[in-house]
Amino acid sequence: MDYLVYLLMCIFLIVGVYQFYFWTQNHPIKKSRSLECKLDDKFTLKPRWVWVYSGFYYPLIILVVATVDGMREFNYMTMSYFLLLFIQMFFFLVFPVETPKQWRDQIKGNSKSVRMLRLVQSFDKSSNCFPSTPTT
Repeated sequence: MDYLVYLLMCIFLIVGVYQFYFWTQNHPIKKSRSLECKLDDKFTLKPRWVWVYSGFYYPLIILVVATVDGMREFNYMTMSYFLLLFIQMFFFLVFPVETPKQWRDQIKGNSKSVRMLRLVQSFDKSSNCFPSTPTT
């Protein structure tokens, strides 16, 4: 029963805490910059990797919750999650970084992977890229 409570609390926390992430994304205090380098051009976009990113994200959260030994450990884990989020929000506001426009423009086709990538990108705008983090 405890694990069900932990899981429901995690779902509530994830949905609620994401609002802070989206707030920083939608209320920039300064213009975003791009941190491109020549090495970036050596890698090509592979939309099929969206399944790895999206497929592991939530199951890993559930796995972490399933390993919790008690409410004390759950509370520490939750507080560390909040601390990490607020550090990220600081960077998102003070040092906003975005993906280069041409990276998103190179997505072509209508495969399932491309549609899934576009869905993820519809929520996750081009900003809030530094630091990169699983909460983003």
